[in-house]
Amino acid sequence: MANSSVSSKIINCSGISGATLVVLTALALTIAQPASAATFDFQFFEVPDSAFTFGTGINDAGLVVGQYVDSSSATRGYVR
Repeated sequence: MANSSVSSKIINCSGISGATLVVLTALALTIAQPASAATFDFQFFEVPDSAFTFGTGINDAGLVVGQYVDSSSATRGYVR
């Protein structure tokens, strides 16, 4: 009989913590405000005779730095 009451207490405790988790999650989702939508302006460019080009950073002024691999397989950098 003692084992039965211990197991029922464990089940009841896990049910309470599960219900608490559900309530807290629902509360957090209703309280959370969506971030304001940001607008972006994408511009595509290619370095002539490059195998691939990728940006690695951008500053507040909009200058992009990155790397590209040229036709001779040399890795080079750029600022645009």
